[in-house]
Amino acid sequence: MTGHIHLFAKTARSGAVKTRLEPALGRHGALAVYRELLNGTIELLKASAYAKSTTVWHSPQRFQRALPSRLQARGTIGQRMAHAFAHADLPALAIGTDCPALNASHLHLAFAALESHDVVFGPAHDGGYYLIGLNSRQPRLFQGIAWSTSTVLRQSLRRAQSLGLRVALLAPLCDIDTPADWSHACNQAHSPPLSGACPVSLSNR
Repeated sequence: MTGHIHLFAKTARSGAVKTRLEPALGRHGALAVYRELLNGTIELLKASAYAKSTTVWHSPQRFQRALPSRLQARGTIGQRMAHAFAHADLPALAIGTDCPALNASHLHLAFAALESHDVVFGPAHDGGYYLIGLNSRQPRLFQGIAWSTSTVLRQSLRRAQSLGLRVALLAPLCDIDTPADWSHACNQAHSPPLSGACPVSLSNR
């Protein structure tokens, strides 16, 4: 299955990105980490089969990249994602820049899962998710979620169940939010590729 990819990104600016890394790495170090994450994600998408069907949703600061970009909507990350899904062809995935382990296999598996499921999540170890995919517009899926907490995925799964959606889960990965996350990611840089042929199905019908 082919589809669209939404990448949510901030402009790389000192003091505005990866601020939780600053106590350990300083402003310049945190900015350098964000630039590495952003550039890595951009390069992944440019090299993938989805390069021509990717939109970068950027923050208000100027954003110049090789991929098409649009200004993010106002509101919570949930409202911004719902807006993006409402303004592009489906099926579609939404990802961020915080997951260096994300690779083309995860994207392929996510789109494959949407052939038989309504929504697919890529769980993050911190309780959120690094990827969400939909094959239909589901604005209510993003409502009533306490964003930026350790229960985002759990709440989202409950919401999906209440909406009667068929859910699939990809392999869990680590987002980069803290110095420990960054250290772990550096240690895992040469880990083996994604294993397993299929995501886990949580279909409720």
